[in-house]
This record gives sequence, structure tokens and C-alpha cells, in this order.
Amino acid sequence: MKTKHFYAFLLFVGLSYQQVIAQESTPDTIEIKLEKQQGVGPFNAGMTMAGSRSDESHPYFKAQPEPIELPEDMANYKQYYIIPNFIQFVYQSANEGLIEESYWKGLETRYDGEEIISQLSKSPIRTFIRLASASDADGNINIWVDMNANDQVDPGEIHHYSTSLKGSPSLYSGENSFEVTYEKFVNGKVVNAHIQLNLNPFGYQDNILYNFSEYKKGEIKTDTGSFDIYLSNGGTSDYFVKEQINVFFHDDPRAFQNIPYEEKEYLQYQEVIFINGIKYKIGKTSVDGSTLTLIKYPEDQEWIGTQIGAKAVPINSLTLDSIPYNLYNGKITMLDFWGSWCGPCVAEIPFLKDAAGFFEGDQFELVGIIFDTRKTVEAFIEKNNVFWKQVMHQYDKSDSVDISKAYGISGYPTTYLIDQNNQVVIKNKGLRSYQLYKTLSKYLNRDEGDFLKYITQGDFIISIDHSDKKISSPYATIGESTDKYYAYPIDGHYQRGFNFGDNQEEIDLVLNYSDENRQLIKKEVKIKKTDLVAGKFTVKL
Repeated sequence: MKTKHFYAFLLFVGLSYQQVIAQESTPDTIEIKLEKQQGVGPFNAGMTMAGSRSDESHPYFKAQPEPIELPEDMANYKQYYIIPNFIQFVYQSANEGLIEESYWKGLETRYDGEEIISQLSKSPIRTFIRLASASDADGNINIWVDMNANDQVDPGEIHHYSTSLKGSPSLYSGENSFEVTYEKFVNGKVVNAHIQLNLNPFGYQDNILYNFSEYKKGEIKTDTGSFDIYLSNGGTSDYFVKEQINVFFHDDPRAFQNIPYEEKEYLQYQEVIFINGIKYKIGKTSVDGSTLTLIKYPEDQEWIGTQIGAKAVPINSLTLDSIPYNLYNGKITMLDFWGSWCGPCVAEIPFLKDAAGFFEGDQFELVGIIFDTRKTVEAFIEKNNVFWKQVMHQYDKSDSVDISKAYGISGYPTTYLIDQNNQVVIKNKGLRSYQLYKTLSKYLNRDEGDFLKYITQGDFIISIDHSDKKISSPYATIGESTDKYYAYPIDGHYQRGFNFGDNQEEIDLVLNYSDENRQLIKKEVKIKKTDLVAGKFTVKL
């Protein structure tokens, strides 16, 4: 996530590799060479879940590696797998008929298939890494990792994770990573590939979180100084495809570590940097991430893009209701790129409901850009009462523009705030969770207190007293409904307004919140009208 004005200043100084770019030098193309580094560097240490061959309904079930027989003393270990070479995995699985061909076609379309195919083996290769884990009575976890890819438990392959590591930054930083082996197709040959694997067995119940603790680094020189350039692909793949790269410049990346996680932003494919006052677009990387190309931005071309300060990429399409939609409409607009399959996207919906209900009008509108199948998302929208405008990223393959591609979307959700003059003013930062109403209040010149009054409307206010506990993100559900109603921090307590139903004297709520160990806690609360004090019901946790 990007703090773009900050970077625009930093990037003004320019870059090169092997040669110094003088102020009067403006080459059309600059190629930067990069070397592999261990750790996460200045990047966010995101993680994803390992796979488990346990769900026969999974579309990749037949292609997933089958469990192997482990030694008798490991009979209670649950087996998992990790696939660093995912594009090769999907390609060969489709060729073998183990998955539907459409899954490969989707990747081929997204990742510039002609270039990717040249890096893939037509014959099946070993694309995966085996893991198995078991916990002891104290909650410590042992994980076997088949580091040398021979399907055997060898000395040094059992890794111990003590419960004392729970919540430790070391689980994300890569300092405990180790090298693992799999196969890759390089220059026409199948070779053993090596990558640094980092594990966190405490981040998700009944699974193992992981990332690949590597990034790329190159030297940057101009006639005014020397800087470093850093390149990441998200840490869950060994491919550096343009849709997934993150680029970062700074003379001191350690300072970047102090920026809050949710505020960290990076430059991406086709975004602009300044070299001696000249705009350059970030071009493609080599598939292995060893080179990064910059392309001079045409001097006579208007700066249209997704960065702060650029004119937003135009959108001319239809809503799901078949009403014409044009982004350039004189309103402040929040674009939310999402899909019903995306857990973090769905988690934001209650906050989006609150914001849309209060702020939408002549000055502002919220527009969802959907990356999903139309049938699936229409059912989801109806079930979850998503009432703001929705536009498909592409209605069918005959569409001349794929909005997600036009905006370079590489992760979901991604959100933009675009002002009434069609200029991008925010990307992601401040457009999530409890920060959303604060950001919109600022840009729409509204009083934050008016939103908080709106959110506490109703027959009564529930107030959550958590003075003795550290909690976060409390929300309530009513009865058997799964609709989430978030409470907002007001006067030291989280508060939310609720209504009794017609002729209803009491209401059943379930409070949900995360404790200081990130564990979800549920608390059932029965609220009677006779329990209210001055229209408020206080729950002490």
C-alpha cells in the first residue's frame, strides 16, 4: 500500500544500474539488474495457507500431491503441501486432465501466456514441497518439511515451534527461514530450484501459514546520489510476473519498517517514477526477477493512471442493473475492487454499508468493481443486501476493456478515492475498517461526529466496556442472522445503535471480538427493554 506523495519526492532523484544517469540524460529505456536477497527486506511480510488434500470437492483435488506413508512415530502428523511453482502446477495439471482446462486458460490470459509458456515444462515436474505437522499437549508444534524433496523424513527436517513464539515478529520476518528444493524449468531444462521457506503454524487454526522469504535488490545511481531498488512478488510464488510485482526505492529501508503495516504501499507495473524530472513507467521484469525495465513516458501524453496525482483511468460501462456508468461524473468516488470469493473483501462489507448509508448523495458515491462470475455475485449481493452501485470488471470476453487490468489490480480488495476532478487522491490507505468514515468525512468536509450519531441511531445503544481487556473489531449479530454490525469507538467504549422489532421486548445479540492473542471470542447477550439505562445497555467484557 502506497504513500505516493512521499515516494514521488524520493523517486525524483532517479535511478540506473551500471551507469550514472546524468540530469541531461533521458534514455527511452533503462534496465536494472537485481540480485536475490534473503528475508523480507522492506516489504510487508504477508503469508498464505498451505494446502491439504482433504477436500474431494476442491477443484484441484486430483492434482494435489497424495499423502505419503510417514514413520510410525509420526502417525499423528497431518500432511500439507506448498507449491512455489504454481503456474507450472496448473499448466501440467490441465494438460494431464487433473483439473479443468479453464483454470489454466484463466492464468494464461492473466499472465501473458505466450511469455510464461516458454518458461514451462511440457512434461510433469515436481512443483511442490511436502509438510506435516503435529502439536504436543502444551501446544508446541513440530513441522516436518521435506527440504530435499525425496519423500523421506531425513535428519534436520523436523522444525520445532514453541508456543512462546505466538505473535512474535520473527514468525513473519524470515529470520527462521530455511532452504527447500523443488523442480523448475529453466532455459529448456528441468533443474533443482531452491527457495527460502518461512513458516508460521500459529497464525491460523488447523493450518500452516507460509511465505518465501526472498526479494530482489539492485544498486541505483544518479549523478546526485546512490540508492537501492527493491523488488518483491508477494512472497508466495517463485515467478515475477508483472501483475504481482512490488517495487520500492529508498536510501534507508529500515525507516520504512516503522510505517504501520496497513499504510505501506509500493509501486507496481506501469506506475510512474521520476528520473531527473522525467516520468518513467515501471515495465516488465524477467520471470526470475533478475531484471526490471523502465520505459520513458511520452512527453505529450496526459498522465492517466492509478497513482496519487494522476488522472484516474476512465470507466465507461454498465451497472449490474444495466444502467450506464461513467466514472467522470463530477462526484467524489470510491472504487472498491472486490469479489465474493475474497475473504478480506467480504469482511469490509459491513463498514462499506455504514459508509454508503451515511455519505452517498450528490457529492459522493461508492462503486464496487466486481472480479467474480455474474451469477455468483448477484446471488451474494441479494443475500447480503449490498445496495450500492456495482460494475463487473468485464461482462464478457467481447468487452474491449477489462477494468481490473486497466487499473493493474494484483490483490483484492483494492480501493481508490477519486476526487470530483477525476484525480486519484488515495489508494487503500484510510479506506478500510474504522478509518473509512474518518477519511470520507475529511474529503467530503463532513463532521465525524455526525457519522457517529448516525451509527448509534435506534431504540437503544449497546456500549462495550473493555477497560480490563485488550480487544479489537467488535461486532454483533442478531439472532440467527449472519449480518455483522460493527461497534465504533466512542468516548472510550465501542458503541452501536440497535432496534427492537415490532412488539419485541427483548433482543438476542452475539458479540464477537478479537482478544490480544487474535483469538475470536463470542459472547451471547440478551437485552430487555427493562434493562436499558437512559437508552443504553452496557456490556462489560
